[in-house]
Amino acid sequence: MKRLLSAFLVIIMLFSAFPQSAFAAVTVKGYATDRLAEIQTINGFIPGKTSVEQGNCYGFVSRVCELLYEVQYNGEGLYDNYKVKHYSGNYYTVSTFTSANLSPTMDDVNGIIAFFLNNAMPGDVVHYGAYNKNVSKTHTFIVNSIDEEKMTIYHSNYQVAQNSKESCHVDNFYWNSFRNDPLHHAKNANGTLYSLNAMFYNTMKVGGIGITINRYKNYTQRYYPVTAAVPTLSASSTSSTGVRLSWSAISYASAYNVQYKKSGETQYTTATSSCTNLTYDINNLTIGETYDFRVAAYLGNNLMNYSSPVSLQILPQKISAVNFSPQSNGLGLSWEASSDISGVRIYKSKSKNGKYSLIKTIDDNKQSTFIDADVVYGEPYYYKVERYALVGKNEYSALSDAFSGAYILASPYLSYKDENAYSITLVINKNGECDEFEYYIADKDANNAVPPTVTKDTQIKINTLEIGEKYTFFCRQKTKYGSSDYSRLDFEMIPRKENISRVVSKADGISVTFTNTGSINGFCLYRSEKQDGNYSLVAMIENASAKSYLDKNLKYNKTYYYKVRSYIIHNNKKYYSPYSNASWAVKSGVAVPANFTVTRKTPTSVTLGWSAIANANRYTVEYKSEKGKWKAVTVWNKNTATISKLTLGKKYSFRVKAVNNFGAGSFCKTVSKKVLPPTPTLPKLKSVKSKGIQISWEAKSWAKGCKIYRASSKNGKYSLVKTISNSKTKAWTDKSVKKNKKYYYKIVYYTSKNKKYYESAKSSAAGVKYAK
Repeated sequence: MKRLLSAFLVIIMLFSAFPQSAFAAVTVKGYATDRLAEIQTINGFIPGKTSVEQGNCYGFVSRVCELLYEVQYNGEGLYDNYKVKHYSGNYYTVSTFTSANLSPTMDDVNGIIAFFLNNAMPGDVVHYGAYNKNVSKTHTFIVNSIDEEKMTIYHSNYQVAQNSKESCHVDNFYWNSFRNDPLHHAKNANGTLYSLNAMFYNTMKVGGIGITINRYKNYTQRYYPVTAAVPTLSASSTSSTGVRLSWSAISYASAYNVQYKKSGETQYTTATSSCTNLTYDINNLTIGETYDFRVAAYLGNNLMNYSSPVSLQILPQKISAVNFSPQSNGLGLSWEASSDISGVRIYKSKSKNGKYSLIKTIDDNKQSTFIDADVVYGEPYYYKVERYALVGKNEYSALSDAFSGAYILASPYLSYKDENAYSITLVINKNGECDEFEYYIADKDANNAVPPTVTKDTQIKINTLEIGEKYTFFCRQKTKYGSSDYSRLDFEMIPRKENISRVVSKADGISVTFTNTGSINGFCLYRSEKQDGNYSLVAMIENASAKSYLDKNLKYNKTYYYKVRSYIIHNNKKYYSPYSNASWAVKSGVAVPANFTVTRKTPTSVTLGWSAIANANRYTVEYKSEKGKWKAVTVWNKNTATISKLTLGKKYSFRVKAVNNFGAGSFCKTVSKKVLPPTPTLPKLKSVKSKGIQISWEAKSWAKGCKIYRASSKNGKYSLVKTISNSKTKAWTDKSVKKNKKYYYKIVYYTSKNKKYYESAKSSAAGVKYAK
C-alpha cells in the first residue's frame, strides 16, 4: 500500500506547483513502514518465527532500530519502568502518558488512544510499564503502522495465543475494540488474535501505567513523518454562497491543499495550497449547486493523499440556535440574522416529531426576532425556523432543527436594605420581562403578616412587623399569561449588622472603632486570637451613641481579632444584630526601636535618639562600660535621652527597648562609642585685609582649649597650625597665609583628666580665599 502511495506521490509532484527540486527529495526519502516490511523478511525478524533476541523485548527492538536507522537503540537507559535517559544522543522522548489508576477508566482508554494518534509514527520505540516504580512491569515494542482505525506493533518476548515468547510477531491494536473491552484480548472467529486489548491493563492493575514514545533524532531526514496522514473532512454552510471546511490535524503537516468542484465535474479547483489552519472558508459559490470538497496535507513539500470527498449543496446557512424569552405580549424568539437571504419562515408544533404549521413569514432579512402571542403559560412548544433565498424563479432554503420553548417567567431576585429592628425595605430585582409583582410576608408560623399584594414598585418599605420576629418575604413576577414561581427571602426584625472600621494598638490597650447606625441600645464586643476561632465577650457597652472601645485586658505580644454586634431592648428582652465581619489582626506588642543613634554631648555625657514607637508610652535605656554591668534608665513619652557622669576615655555600649502597659519589646541593636569630647561644629572663617584669615569657634567651658588644623585643599593633608590653651578664647587669626590662595581649616577640642589629654574628632572643613 505504502509503495503504491510513494508512486502516486511522484505522479502528483509532476503536476504540482512546487519546483522540481522538491520532486528530487521524494526519491531520496521513503516510509518507515516500507523498511519495516523489508526487515520482516530477514531471518530472526520474520513475524511468527524465532526472534533474533531471546527473552529480551528491549534487545529485539534495538536490533530492529539498527536495521531501520543504522543506529542501535541499546544506548538508551530505561528507568522507573517506562522513562528513558537518552545517553547516546541518537534518540529522544516525543511524549509521555501516565495514569495512577489500577484499572482502565474510559478516560484512560481514550487518553491512550489520543496519545498514540497525536504523537506516534511508524518506527517509534514505545516503552510502557507500571506507573508505580516499585512494581517491576515493563515492555518495549516498535510501532509498525498507525491510523485512525488501529495501531500495529512489532515486538518480541510477549506471549499470545499463537505466538510464544521466543518468537517475534506483529499484532494489531484496534481502537474501537480497546474501547469496547479494555480488559480482554479480542479474537477472530477462528480463534486467532484480533486485537491486543488487554496489553496495557495487565500493567495498570498492579501500579497504574506510564508510556513513553521515543524517536530517532534524524527520523524526518530518512523517512516521511507519517501518522494518520489523510485528514478527516467535514463541511457546513456559512452563508447562501459560502461553506466552511474543517479537518483533523496531520502531524508534521507544513500546510494543507484545499480543492473543490461541482458534483459531476471531473476537474477540481484549488482554493488554497498554503493553508496552515484546520479550517478554510470558500465563498462566492453558486446557491443551489452541490459541490465536492477534499483536502490533503503537505509533509514538507510533499503532497499526501487527499481525504475522501465531502459533498454539500450550497443553501442558506441553517440556523443553529433559537433563544426564547417571555415578553409581556407573548413568547419571544430570536436568532442570528443573515443578510444574504430573502427572509425566514417560522413553523410551530406541540410535539417535537409532530406536524409543524407555518405561523409566520418574515420577508425582511434584517429581522431576527418574532413574538408568538398564541401560547399558554408553562406549555412547551416546538419551533423550526427556515431561511430561504429567492434567486430568479428558484427558491433555496434550509430548515433548522426543532427548538423547544415555553412561556415560563423567571423568579425575581430579592434583597433588603435599611434593616433595623423597626422597619425594613425589601428590594425586588426583575429577572427577565414582567409587568408587575405579587408578594406577601409570612411569619414563622406561616401566617400572613402582610397579605398578598400586587405592585409595580421594586422597593417596599414595611414598618408593621414585630421586633425580634423572623419572617419570610415571598415574591413572583406576573404578566397576563401567568406568574413565575415565588422567590423567598428570610429575614429577622433585629438591629442592622454593624462593621468594624478601625483597630489600633495603643500603649494602654487596643482601640476598636465600629459603625453605629442608630436605633439601638448598646453594643457587645467580642475577641479571639484566631480570625476564624471562637470569639469571647470582651465588653457589654451600654451606650446607644458609642462608636469605639478601648480593650485593656490584654496579654503582651498577642494577636487579636474583634467582632461587634449591636442590640436593642424590647419588652425587657435583648435582640442582637448579626455579628460583624472579623477585624484585621492587631498585636498588643511593641516594635523594636529603629534609627538608634549615640551622639557625644560633653566629655562625660552622650545623647541617645531613636524612632518613636506608636503604641509605647515609655522606653528602657540601658548602658554599660566594657567590663561593667548594664544600668537602666526609664524614659517616659519621648524618644531621646541623655546619659551623664560617664568616664572620659572609656568605651560604653548603649541599647533601648519600647515598653507599654502590657510588656516590653526587644532591645535594638547595641551601639558602642568611646566617651570623648564632642566633635566641634563647623568653624567660621573670615578674610581680614592686611592681617590674614580669622577662624572663630564656639567656646566650651569644659574644654582646655582647641587645636587648629589647615590644608590647601578640602580633602588634602591637614597640619596643626595653632594650639589654643585658653577655654574662653573664641577666635584666632592665621597670618601665615598667602595672597589670593584658598585655605581650609578644621578644629579639635581637647581636655584632660589625671594629666592625660583627650581630643575630639576633627570638625568638618571650612574654606576661604585670603584677599590681601
